[in-house]
Amino acid sequence: MAIRHPILAANLSTGIAIGLLALWLAASILGLSSPIQQEPGSDPAARDTAMHRLHSISAHAIVIAAWLTFWWTTPISAVRGIRNRALWRTILEVSLAFTVVVFVLLSAFTGYLNTPGGSPEGYLRFRVLHTIAAPTLGAVATVVFCAVMERARRAVRRAHAKIGASLV
Repeated sequence: MAIRHPILAANLSTGIAIGLLALWLAASILGLSSPIQQEPGSDPAARDTAMHRLHSISAHAIVIAAWLTFWWTTPISAVRGIRNRALWRTILEVSLAFTVVVFVLLSAFTGYLNTPGGSPEGYLRFRVLHTIAAPTLGAVATVVFCAVMERARRAVRRAHAKIGASLV
């Protein structure tokens, strides 16, 4: 697809990256709002609320979306890099996609640190890693990834506009 329809592939790559960012932000908002629904004096991890269930579902969806984003954008970036002889741009795009996957997986794994009846240290690790560090770093990496993919999309459009203008 990236070879025969490079503009479509670039548009899809940018759209997928923006969709991943929206899903990431939705999962973060749902995760931060789930303790609000719990009863006073209950376990600090709100596990039996509607928001927690939505957060859990969206967190599983973001893991799948991150993997699909990585496997979708890697060949498109490689084809574009080979065509334009832009090895460093390809390495940057693939590295950013992989970094997003790493932060998504880190966030997913740290979600299981807080077990009912767990230690206070485990709860503190959960709060710091799962609710602050991983989502913040992951959102920053995803925003940078979206910006890089948007820039690549514009470059593909400009290249095709030049080719179209030279053919006329």
